[in-house]
Amino acid sequence: MRELHFFRLLHAPRALRPGHNRSGPEGGPRQKMSRYSLNPIKKGSKVDVGYDPLLDSYFLQVRVLNTHGEVHLKLWRGNGLGGYESGGVVSVPETILEEAASYAAVPSDLLEALLSDRNREPELVESEPVVYAGMPNNEVWRHRPSVDPHDGVLITIRPSRVFERCRQLAMVLLRDFLGDEARARRLAKDFAAMVVRGLPENRPWLLTDRDLQEGVCAVETRLGLNWIVEAKCYAGEGPRVTPEAQLHRSGRIRKRSTTAAPQHCVPAGV
Repeated sequence: MRELHFFRLLHAPRALRPGHNRSGPEGGPRQKMSRYSLNPIKKGSKVDVGYDPLLDSYFLQVRVLNTHGEVHLKLWRGNGLGGYESGGVVSVPETILEEAASYAAVPSDLLEALLSDRNREPELVESEPVVYAGMPNNEVWRHRPSVDPHDGVLITIRPSRVFERCRQLAMVLLRDFLGDEARARRLAKDFAAMVVRGLPENRPWLLTDRDLQEGVCAVETRLGLNWIVEAKCYAGEGPRVTPEAQLHRSGRIRKRSTTAAPQHCVPAGV
């Protein structure tokens, strides 16, 4: 009888469901380093400013020609190798632009562009179709057509001495949906308050992949979080970047840098 009940729930009228069952948009939430190559005052030098989401820091890089005609890195603010006091992390773009003005022409609209790079709205998580169904007996079942049997898979929710069931359910749903333990823990408290607490008690309920996508997006928007897919962390919350790794990233920027047009800056992704 349980299997039949779950099957009927999966095919319930749309009114029973908080949202539609459909996959997310192509692409997913990726936030890469932004970089703007400025028109330098000194011929042969290169001046770049931008925002690094991995560090949650704005940066300034100045490269000049040495006596042998080779380009070397003279200045790097926001390199992640120190704290706020040492200029390793810069959260105020005006600080970067004021110093950059000593080396290059700074366009009037660059401040707005930098602020926009840091304050991007979270995007929907990529997902294949999936439905989570709650039963009156507090069982939770998942049906992901690509991998699950026709009658679904039971999701285990272990009792907790610390958190109430609402928080535990949020954690289980997010962990299964996102496939990332740390991200699920980061969002569970607010997801429980904003999504799970609104589910009916002692009655069946359904959450589709679209519901989970929108719920995660709403929580991340509320908390001001931006997920970096490549680093598998939120902006500014990843592991400390080593000097070697940062110098490697500096080399990547140098190789991909572009010469700015005389009247404007040129945005580029790294």
